[in-house]
Amino acid sequence: PGSAYDRELNECHPCTVGRYAKPQNPSAAFAFAQNCTLCPAGRYNNGAGVTECLKCQTGKLSSEDRSHCKDW
Repeated sequence: PGSAYDRELNECHPCTVGRYAKPQNPSAAFAFAQNCTLCPAGRYNNGAGVTECLKCQTGKLSSEDRSHCKDW
């Protein structure tokens, strides 16, 4: 969780700040996330290797890189 599988290198890499990854289907034969996804607008994360993004406080927007929230 919080990492994406690189088929070329045959290894997992933690998602960077502002991105997240969840296993696609834990019961499937290949359950690893294929990509790290940018947090949606209004959400952020400031740590690597996370499985979900945090919601910005009321009245704030997420930065373009989704690493923090900022005033409108």
